[in-house]
Amino acid sequence: MSVLELGRLEAPSVIEIAEDSARAEAISRVANGVTDPWHQRFHDWLWRHYSEHGRAFVAVKDGVDAGALVVLARDGVVRYRDVCTLPDQRSEGVCTALVGTVAAMLEGRQVIVAARDTTPDRIYRRLGFEQVSTVVEIGVPR
Repeated sequence: MSVLELGRLEAPSVIEIAEDSARAEAISRVANGVTDPWHQRFHDWLWRHYSEHGRAFVAVKDGVDAGALVVLARDGVVRYRDVCTLPDQRSEGVCTALVGTVAAMLEGRQVIVAARDTTPDRIYRRLGFEQVSTVVEIGVPR
């Protein structure tokens, strides 16, 4: 896993940003394809945590909800979680606008953790995040 930190990002201004946990959670559910009961329970648990400890933002494009993200801030570090765009809004600058606008609103180191050489990793690097460290996950077989 790569830990990526945001440098400077220019956000398009054609997208409105609103802080709204309930709408962000609904967007996340659709964007992440949460349909089966196990994933629904996990998603609900995760979003309860986000609601208690973070701030959720929604991107609105042409009057329609298009994407969402959550930020968790602590000790001068802002960590992005669940950055997502609805399938019909992808490749339209939604993620760039969302991250850029939220980054401009919040103070602190802006970081995200992404699996190396994956689509999210490539997207965040295009947005201006640069790798600052690596996280190694070790699992124990059960």
